[in-house]
Amino acid sequence: MTFTKAINAAVVALSVVLYSQTAVHAETGVSDKEIIIGACNDLDGPTKARGKMQTGAAKSYFDYINEKGGIHGRKIKFIIDNDRYDAEMHVECFNRLMGQNVFAAGFSIFSAGLAKILPTVQEKRVPLVGVSGAEIFYEPVVPTVFNYRVNYQLQLQDIVDTIKTKTKYKKIGVIYQDDVFGANGLKWTKLASAKHPGYFEVSSAFFVKDSTDVDKAIQTEREQKAEVIILSTVGKPIAHIVKRAKAMGWDPLFVTITTDPAVNQAEGVVQAQVVPDINDTALPTVALYRGLAEKGGAEIGYMGLEGFIQAMIVTEGLKKAGRNVTKDKFLAGLESLKNFDLGLGKKGAINFSSTRHMGTDSVFYTVVKDGKPVKYKEWED
Repeated sequence: MTFTKAINAAVVALSVVLYSQTAVHAETGVSDKEIIIGACNDLDGPTKARGKMQTGAAKSYFDYINEKGGIHGRKIKFIIDNDRYDAEMHVECFNRLMGQNVFAAGFSIFSAGLAKILPTVQEKRVPLVGVSGAEIFYEPVVPTVFNYRVNYQLQLQDIVDTIKTKTKYKKIGVIYQDDVFGANGLKWTKLASAKHPGYFEVSSAFFVKDSTDVDKAIQTEREQKAEVIILSTVGKPIAHIVKRAKAMGWDPLFVTITTDPAVNQAEGVVQAQVVPDINDTALPTVALYRGLAEKGGAEIGYMGLEGFIQAMIVTEGLKKAGRNVTKDKFLAGLESLKNFDLGLGKKGAINFSSTRHMGTDSVFYTVVKDGKPVKYKEWED
């Protein structure tokens, strides 16, 4: 090889290396030393308890990973912004995150807000990990949206099926807040009941979202002689409804799909949980979550464990993507997590694929006792 050819070959080789490095660093939110992940959640609004718990737990896991050296030599920079449980503010919050060049986002179960950013998520191909159980995030599969929790429709199907197998109740009432989340809860309850033709009677009553003016809805369902009330709402109204009903001398079985810590103020309410028992420290991930939460002085709860798991999923996707991470490699890494053990037992394993972005279809039940959620043994298999 002549000297000129050798020089040319060296230049070509160097160009390939430089191009490769530039390509890696050109990926949004990825630098040589860090990857930026973002979250929009309620930090000081009506659902601030769950928002702080979810994002705080996620941050504790990312901090834990960073202390161990990060992922492929990069630390995770986790940006948490505030949407105050307002759909328009969620859009503004997400746009701020986009302005800070996040690689991926998520860590919210605010259906109305997430629905508003979904078109942008699809257009910009933003990975979104950890969303609500609303059907628009599951069917059809959104290429960049992944979730651990079973969707709301399947949760309510499990609730209705369990009411049939574990109780003698046949009259189901739905008290719901007047928004998309609330109305969908009613729709899914009716669909679930229809799978048992002629068995259930379903009635409903609504109230204004975030309002405490719930007496009319309670009285409506009482007149319908509902035996089970499914609460399709979030935040403080849950406890208010239960307390007002009992004060009025009416005490049906109350059930909710809401994982909001505010439910702990509603004694006797049965909750459909989407993660395993937070007290089962025989599960390695539960033990780690509790240990980090206690170390940081954070409140322990089901919403916290879910946020923790969401951070674990992001981390596993990044590990699979390798050092030369891109969004495509990250998404492919997530889809490769089949029957993946997260340290949560068999029912807590992840099963993603190109046609399924719902990590698990498991439902767990708790009941509020003395202000804390405990296993609802009456509904255990």
